[in-house]
Amino acid sequence: FRQACQLESTNTPLLLAAAVYLLRLEKPDAAIVLLEAGAERLPNSSAILRGLGAAYLQAGDLQAAQVVLQQAISLDSSDAHSGASRFLLEKP
Repeated sequence: FRQACQLESTNTPLLLAAAVYLLRLEKPDAAIVLLEAGAERLPNSSAILRGLGAAYLQAGDLQAAQVVLQQAISLDSSDAHSGASRFLLEKP
């Protein structure tokens, strides 16, 4: 995944698939590194920001999760995906 993500650094579905894989392996720090790089290249991708928020939540960084999930909501507030971001923000 790492090599593919480096070659396809703006391929949102690939970045998200790799991040989900890492999160399932309980490696949120690796997912964060991957998604932070993706967010730098694709700053207007609410999908990347939602994934990053989920990774921060799994890592226990609630403040960082809140920041990026709020950004995701602001980017897609009229979209059905904003509900997912709001749901993640409301998780205890």
